[in-house]
Amino acid sequence: LLEILPWLDAVESFNGHCFSDRPNTQAAAFCRDKHIPHTARSDAHYSFEIGMAGFLIEEFQSKQEFLQSLRTSEIFGKRSKLHLRMMSRLSRMIK
Repeated sequence: LLEILPWLDAVESFNGHCFSDRPNTQAAAFCRDKHIPHTARSDAHYSFEIGMAGFLIEEFQSKQEFLQSLRTSEIFGKRSKLHLRMMSRLSRMIK
């Protein structure tokens, strides 16, 4: 990741479908340490999970304003329930 850091605009620091908190915690620490903006997503595998996590940013009109808004974005949400994360993992194993 360090090799491509100069080309990154932001890093996802919260994914609502991570099986444990560890990847989210590590990603958030990386963003803080490297002073890079962060994003979040619910990673919905089922329609009712849409919008359970994300980030809020100020309005923007250009790419530069968007990138600046990312620096002050606000992460919200929570991880999906354990049984849903397990169902997703099981369905991948069955395929």
